[in-house]
Amino acid sequence: MIPEAAWICLQKWYGGGPVFPRKVIINNMIPTIELYPPLITSVLAGTDGLPIQDSARSLFVSIAMRLSEVFLKVCESFNYISTKDARLWFKEGGNQWTLSTITIY
Repeated sequence: MIPEAAWICLQKWYGGGPVFPRKVIINNMIPTIELYPPLITSVLAGTDGLPIQDSARSLFVSIAMRLSEVFLKVCESFNYISTKDARLWFKEGGNQWTLSTITIY
């Protein structure tokens, strides 16, 4: 958990190592590092509403992201240029699927 400039110096001096980039989130004027960003799994659905086999994508998002930003990131992962025909549904654990109402701005 060091500034990028310090990391670059360490790489030059010692030859590098694994990189684990993390976001710094400002919460109530206090900077915190997002050590464990949420991992979401998204799946495409066919015209019948059923999941398409082998279409799952897993993405790390940030707790600071708005739902509209998560939606756009999911669409980008499937190479969707337009979100016009896309819908975002949620399912937590064994719960039912819930349609989300999203405003894209």
